[in-house]
Amino acid sequence: MADHDQFVNLVKDPKFVEDEVKTIERAGALHVEATMSKGTSPNLLKVRVTPVAEPQTYTATETPRNTRFTLVRTRKTAPVSAKKFKISEDVELPAAGGNRYKVEGKVKKKKVEAAKTLFTWRKLYYQPVHMLGVTVPSTASMEADYDGHFIKFKMKDGPQQVPFRTNTDSNTVAERNQVVMDARAGYSIDRYEPYTVCIYFVNMIADPKENFLVTPVMSSAHKLGAGITSWSGGQISFKVPQDKYIWWGLNTIEDAKNGGRGNWLTSGSAYYVGDDGVKNAIPDGDITIDTSKKVSGLGGYDHLKIKLPWGARDFWSSNTVRFGMTLKVVKGFSGGYSEPDVNIITVATSGWWRPFTDTKRLQILNHEMGHKIGMVADGTGKALDKPAHQYTGQGHQGPHCQNNANYVVGRANEWQGTPLCVMFGATSCFDPGTGAHKPAPSNFCPVCDKLVKKLDLFAGDLDGLKNSVRLGHI
Repeated sequence: MADHDQFVNLVKDPKFVEDEVKTIERAGALHVEATMSKGTSPNLLKVRVTPVAEPQTYTATETPRNTRFTLVRTRKTAPVSAKKFKISEDVELPAAGGNRYKVEGKVKKKKVEAAKTLFTWRKLYYQPVHMLGVTVPSTASMEADYDGHFIKFKMKDGPQQVPFRTNTDSNTVAERNQVVMDARAGYSIDRYEPYTVCIYFVNMIADPKENFLVTPVMSSAHKLGAGITSWSGGQISFKVPQDKYIWWGLNTIEDAKNGGRGNWLTSGSAYYVGDDGVKNAIPDGDITIDTSKKVSGLGGYDHLKIKLPWGARDFWSSNTVRFGMTLKVVKGFSGGYSEPDVNIITVATSGWWRPFTDTKRLQILNHEMGHKIGMVADGTGKALDKPAHQYTGQGHQGPHCQNNANYVVGRANEWQGTPLCVMFGATSCFDPGTGAHKPAPSNFCPVCDKLVKKLDLFAGDLDGLKNSVRLGHI
């Protein structure tokens, strides 16, 4: 017996009747009607839906939390004429994809069996939006991955371009609102809402700046005077310690502050200490960023040029100076994020001023799309049961999967192992066996694989789809 593909998460709206959805009957609930003579009992109509193959089932703790984890019937009656009335019954199949059902109807002794079984799918729409100069990788592998979980992701309207920003700030509500406003200029598939996701490909996402206190103990030593080693044209080249990078070249508004000097140096905080142990203040204007030294053409500055008074030198003996100051530095970089209450995810093209491969960007895309559709479940509300490997926090924001990874707080590399799931909270993990970081996979682990196939993708229950990028705010 052949199948009808039934897209159980959609509602019966003509706008969804295209591509894989052949008729409106293939969207949402199964609809059955029968006309009967007045005076007969509506209960004479029997509709039976029988699982032919139901590999995705729900647990005894899941079904009480969400009616869409069960088969739900709604029956209505309405008069047709003085002698007849119509019975209509809507049967909502369970929310999971990949199940197959047989449908039968019976009135008195007359029995009818549908010519085809129903095979359950879910469907969502997406559109890539990208910054000028930022490429969009092929999303075919993402579509194929989710096909395997009985979710059809359909691209509509094609990639759209918006203006370039060096960095996508995302630490505050105001900054995230700006991201949404930037993306909406290219977003055009609102006609399919609330089943749409805007995938925003951006340049980079530097985590918020943080104050970094440089002390003389941390500072490298610079020898002045006899046997000068660090003095060049009245300036010293100073490398910021601990592999920190100055907050510069990431936000044009901040770079323009203090007459174009930026706000990376806390005013009045800089000083040097010589062999005599005396602290000597350094004017703000005597410290500048050495823009000739950077990670790549994309930026990344970790050297300063410091001008010292001639008195810091001693021609007849050595004087070794060390520095102290408070700098604003980059805390870290994110590969992307899923906005919790708006239908947008971001995917970065570079991090630490180095470009990502398309393979890495697609791993980030699959991860963030997983968040958007409800992974990793926490066992509350209408969600699926919390799996054994789910964790929240531990250096990673949001619910993630730690299958085959181990966390020990305070360890040099707190996360270690070889993660088996795309829903691990980072794009790589330290492998003690090789001493290197290994990339996280782009696919779901066997535990999460089962959850994705059971997710309820009815948009009314997905917080991540309930608000539109078109609104321009979170």
